[in-house]
Amino acid sequence: MKKIALSTMLLLGACAGHAPRTAAPRAVEPVVAEAWMSAARLADNIDSVAVWHAPDGAVRVYASAKKTDRVVVFDAADGREIGSIGASGAAPGQLSRPNGVAIVDDRLYVVERDNRRVQAFALPGGEPIGHFGGGDLVKPYGVWIDARGERLRVYVTDNYETAAETTPPPAELGRRVRVYDVARRNAFDAKLVQSFGATSGDAILRVVESIAGDPAYDHLLIADEELAGGSFTQLYTLRGEPAQRKLGVEAYRHQAEGLALYACDDGDGVWIASDQDPREQRFLAFDRRTLAFRGAFKPAKTRTTDGIAIDRRASARFPAGALYAQHDNRAVAAFDWRDVARALGVRDDCVAAARERL
Repeated sequence: MKKIALSTMLLLGACAGHAPRTAAPRAVEPVVAEAWMSAARLADNIDSVAVWHAPDGAVRVYASAKKTDRVVVFDAADGREIGSIGASGAAPGQLSRPNGVAIVDDRLYVVERDNRRVQAFALPGGEPIGHFGGGDLVKPYGVWIDARGERLRVYVTDNYETAAETTPPPAELGRRVRVYDVARRNAFDAKLVQSFGATSGDAILRVVESIAGDPAYDHLLIADEELAGGSFTQLYTLRGEPAQRKLGVEAYRHQAEGLALYACDDGDGVWIASDQDPREQRFLAFDRRTLAFRGAFKPAKTRTTDGIAIDRRASARFPAGALYAQHDNRAVAAFDWRDVARALGVRDDCVAAARERL
């Protein structure tokens, strides 16, 4: 959760066009128990998560630790901490306030807010292989990677602020998302190809972090954390065009945060979104095709969730895949996807092979 200046909240709440939020119906929502939760480490300030299947069959969860400037590695079977990548600093291999993480082609991409860059590491060893974004990014947070082509398209949210650390006026919000063209094996071979964000109307991106896309439907989801007027998820196209649609306006009760997709090969599936709160954490579900709200569940213990990740690849521990979520800035929790699917009434049979690229 990012700090939002009170003055900004009051000002935006008073602006025309921000109607008071109608509370979502307080229907009884199912509770899903965690399969495991890692040991609490408040000093780390865990934020975002990503999953990697190693060639030897091991499955690992990578979580950014903002305060200790590292990425913590967990065993995805039981949540044991088994290592880390990075150390404080700005040299290759070092990190400063890491936030968003993504994994493609046995490469870990880490957004560094305070080094203002995206750095790539080789897995499993964590050797640095390059970085990009320096000179362009101001206050980057989230990342999503379109890995369909010979080169990657890397989308990075940039929550730059005014000198008073408030959200800039709409006319200055046209660079909320930065898009980079990056070589699959060499992160130094990268160039900025696009910056976008609406500067008027209902598609303005005010306070941004989590971002995720679905090329099958040309959907790019961007969580807007601004609380004044209600938090929600904005819909754009992968080309950076506003789709003039907000997800969860009536469903979110708290702050829109992490986004992850359970994608079936036949085009079916479901989006999961974190409705972040320290007392009433919820996870919302949206239909993959239509983006209609499908329902919500509450975790048994997990709270204040920022980043989430869905792995639909089979493992010995989770034969139908799993949902991984940050817990209260101090741990990572895992949910068996079968339990999540049962609670939401969605599919759990879209399982992929362990090493399949998703």
